[in-house]
Amino acid sequence: MKNLLLAACLLPGTLLARELPVIINDAGLIHNFEKKAGALAESGDFPRVESLKAELAKPKGMPPLPAVSAPEAPMDSVVMVGSVYDCGKCDRWHPGSLATAWVVGADGLFCTNYHVIETLHGETAAISTRKGEVYPVLEILLADKDHDVAIFRADITGLTPLPIAKDFAKVGADISCLSNPNQRFFYQSFGKVARYNTMRRKDRAMVPVMSITADFAKGSSGGPIINADNQVVGMVASTRSIYYENKTETGPTKLQMVMKSCVPGFVIEDLLTTSKSPEGVDENADEKPSRELDPVS
Repeated sequence: MKNLLLAACLLPGTLLARELPVIINDAGLIHNFEKKAGALAESGDFPRVESLKAELAKPKGMPPLPAVSAPEAPMDSVVMVGSVYDCGKCDRWHPGSLATAWVVGADGLFCTNYHVIETLHGETAAISTRKGEVYPVLEILLADKDHDVAIFRADITGLTPLPIAKDFAKVGADISCLSNPNQRFFYQSFGKVARYNTMRRKDRAMVPVMSITADFAKGSSGGPIINADNQVVGMVASTRSIYYENKTETGPTKLQMVMKSCVPGFVIEDLLTTSKSPEGVDENADEKPSRELDPVS
């Protein structure tokens, strides 16, 4: 753990009196996750990935969540979530898919995307804090495929939850994204709310989407979108690239812009408090993957 966050003692003595930022060691966090999550897998004491994925069809159900205040350091409420697998060719464990989740309840409850859990592979799923503390994922409590939301419990208590904002973030409002893009862990990008729109699934079910201008990429899935008061107003979901020339012999060319789609905070709030889909969404429809959207986990 001491190598994961580089402290002031590693810097020249003339800087010791200054306040310094937290410096993330990406390679150190990955190696630490491999080692500790691998030990959890070897113990055999925790649910395997396939059993967790099976729980998506029959989640355990949500307990009541108390109201909480926004933390001063929201990144401390964000974790890496992923899995490890044994390649069978060496004595090391390897990371499977790595994405993002955020604390929604102090008793080990985390929110992420449905597709993050659905695409896990390997032996054991776990979360890692910014300090390199690794804990196993125990169960799935809520799963909504249409809106791409899942709540899981990990074997940890005492982390500070992020509250969901009572009011939606207006178009043009300042927001930031806390996530783990492509193994660049605990990254905060900034932007604005671009618009709210509906997205039609291939089965013709409609879901609400919040588009933002803050950057995110694969690995960012499940990352919270927060307002200036450190309250959640959305969650990373997917991207869609727009090309000037979409049909060429070599594929799409001349990238123009990337649309960044998020689950709106009011959708998450509705699912947490009522376990019902927002009005106007077909609750009985089976979602099929959309070719227009690229999940970013």
